[in-house]
Amino acid sequence: MNVIVSPKRWPMYLTVIAAALIIALGAFYGLKRGGEAVAARLPDVPSASELLSAVPASEPYERISPAVIENIRTLAELTTVEYVESTLIEKGTDGSWLRWARGDGITLFAVAEIGAGVDLAKLDDSSFSVNRTSGVVTITLPAAEILYASLDNTETTVFERNTGIFTQGDEQLETEARLLAESTMLEKAIDEGILEQAQSNAEQVLSQFIKSLGYPRVEFAPPSGSSTNG
Repeated sequence: MNVIVSPKRWPMYLTVIAAALIIALGAFYGLKRGGEAVAARLPDVPSASELLSAVPASEPYERISPAVIENIRTLAELTTVEYVESTLIEKGTDGSWLRWARGDGITLFAVAEIGAGVDLAKLDDSSFSVNRTSGVVTITLPAAEILYASLDNTETTVFERNTGIFTQGDEQLETEARLLAESTMLEKAIDEGILEQAQSNAEQVLSQFIKSLGYPRVEFAPPSGSSTNG
């Protein structure tokens, strides 16, 4: 009698596990080979120091050009400071106890407009120095000066004019009183700091203008020249 022996069958769950292992091993091997291929294709990544060294150095700051200086000269009106001063002037000859007979006097209330500023027309290439590395601009400005001082004729008034009965009166007395009033108010404006304010105004206007061109800082050397107009 022939006996047929059937081959032993693997349980189903062992077959599934074996198939999963084969697939996992294949995937791992494929990923490993794929990773090696990708790494072979990628270029070397530069270090941070190599990246920094590759950045080009910043361009040096340019000097202040003649065209810019010409534009600066047009800013003169923005730097002007104007004071309006007033004073009461008494001038003339008293004549002492004979004043009623020979006296000649005037009382003048005067108002004046006094302007001060920096003459930007005096600026030239030598007035500007540029540190081409830091960008700091050093400017040597002319000293502020009195630009005008004039009486306001609409506001200036003769309060009183006294002339003795034996005196015709000095025709130049009012003119002299006006000149005295003008010089008095001019001195008063200077004492109140009109020149310093004009210098400060010019520095602020120029500093803002130069910075608008891209320079980081502006410094001012001591002003050159006289501070008055004569």
